[in-house]
Amino acid sequence: MFTHTQILSWTSANGTLTSNVQASADAETALRIDVPHESTDLLVAFALDISECKALCFLSNKAITIKTNDSVTPGDTIVLAPNVPWTWITGGYVAAPPLSVDITALYIDNEGTTDDDDATLEIRCLYDSTVGT
Repeated sequence: MFTHTQILSWTSANGTLTSNVQASADAETALRIDVPHESTDLLVAFALDISECKALCFLSNKAITIKTNDSVTPGDTIVLAPNVPWTWITGGYVAAPPLSVDITALYIDNEGTTDDDDATLEIRCLYDSTVGT
């Protein structure tokens, strides 16, 4: 069994609010993908049945765009700012994953123009592999 934890924190002059949301399932995927500058439609083998998903996180150190399923007419498009995670977890504020369709593949664009713009994309996915069995 795997457990993923989303740590939520808010700090202001009035103090800090912190909360942890955890989800568990029997399977996880952890990917680290190098995305060179000037990449267009870099194909990544990543599939996900949204109904099995318990937690999902995308994090890149550089600005990139992720398209799901098709590079021309994607199921969903996720625009990542540098070091700003895109996350969802069961039990969090949003009831269902904010994706419109199951994922069959990812296509990644990195519009950077120099070696300093090379990106590293981290993906963490927690899912139930026994759904429907």
